[in-house]
Amino acid sequence: MSSITFARLFSTTIFRRFFLALIRAKLIDDENLSSSYRALEVLDELKTQPENHVEALAIIPDLCLERHADEETMGVREILDVEGEKQSNGKVFKKV
Repeated sequence: MSSITFARLFSTTIFRRFFLALIRAKLIDDENLSSSYRALEVLDELKTQPENHVEALAIIPDLCLERHADEETMGVREILDVEGEKQSNGKVFKKV
């Protein structure tokens, strides 16, 4: 399927929703089979932010905490002890 045919097919919302449910990614260069795949949602440009209002990586854990505050976590470990092990080069390696 050529990229022009693919673009025409995706011009309608019904076909777009249908194909997004089936096909999640497409080759960037159809001629080169070793080229990388890109998500159909961002086929023409790279997505640089997970959401529009997220400006830095440090915001993502806070955002997750806000959204999923009432849900239980997959697992959390309690730190029982931290031991310092001295290496042969003099540095201290901390074990949790």
